[in-house]
Amino acid sequence: MLAAYRPNGADATDPTFRDALEHVARCPSCSAAMPHLRAFDQAVARQMQAVPIPAGLHDRIQAGLTGRRPKPVRWPLWAVAAT
Repeated sequence: MLAAYRPNGADATDPTFRDALEHVARCPSCSAAMPHLRAFDQAVARQMQAVPIPAGLHDRIQAGLTGRRPKPVRWPLWAVAAT
């Protein structure tokens, strides 16, 4: 769950992360690991921000999506029954 936690702390009040954050607060090994995980996420985010966005990328993506319809999702019966 915390792999999706944004490194800038913007998710600190999001109820989706509440249980995981409470577990980290109670678990000494998780609590010790969390700063390292956040530092790694911040380093990855910095590297991603350093990658230049190619000129015209947005237009090329939009052009590729024109007229396309998403494929319907065909769930197995057991997955539908589990919901």
